[in-house]
Order: sequence, then structure tokens, then C-alpha cells
Amino acid sequence: MENPREVVSRQNQRLEIAEESRSGSSVFRCRGSFSLVSHDRLDKLVEKIRRAENRRVVLDLLAVQHIDSTGLGTLATAFKDMRSAGKELVLVPSSVVQTSLRAVGLDRVFEMVESVETALAPK
Repeated sequence: MENPREVVSRQNQRLEIAEESRSGSSVFRCRGSFSLVSHDRLDKLVEKIRRAENRRVVLDLLAVQHIDSTGLGTLATAFKDMRSAGKELVLVPSSVVQTSLRAVGLDRVFEMVESVETALAPK
């Protein structure tokens, strides 16, 4: 029988991604871990962001409980790709993500807002 703590730990390392189009923006809601453990899902997320038809992409990271250098690198890659394509990437970070971005100076690079609704509001 599996140890319940190990099951919970593995579930927290997973990355779930839901995609929707709202108010002319592509919204990706992420839950779980932005880390080496979920690198295959992170690669798929970057591909989806690249293919997004909308000019504005909102990345909802409020339910991301862990981020490591792999996850930070994924965000930087997505930002670079979006900028090269003339698109906007807006982050809705959890406190964990925001702290990590701040620790490496990426908080000055990304547009970050408190909620998806704020990200979707007209400017």
C-alpha cells in the first residue's frame, strides 16, 4: 500500500493546465508544480502559448505551489517568444511564484497582476 504522503507529494508535483479564451485573450490556468518534475508539461505549455491566436496571453499561476529554475526558465522563454511575436504575456502569480520571480529579478520583466479579471480588464 502506498504511503499517503508520497501520493500527495506526487500530486503536488504534477502540472495541470486548462485553457480558455476570454475577452479576446488566451487564459492558461495552471495548478501544481512549475519544476523539473513537470518539464514535459511545461514544454507543452510553451508550445500552446506560442500557438495562441490572441495577442494577449494571461498565465494564471495562483494555484502553482512550487517553482524551480526549470519553471522560471519556462516563463522567461514564454516571455521572449511572446515579445518576439508582438504579443503580451501577463502573469497572475501565486505568492510562491512572485517571491521566486523577485529573487532572480524577473519581477521587473513581467507584467504581473492580482487576478485574471484584472488582466482581462480594458486598459
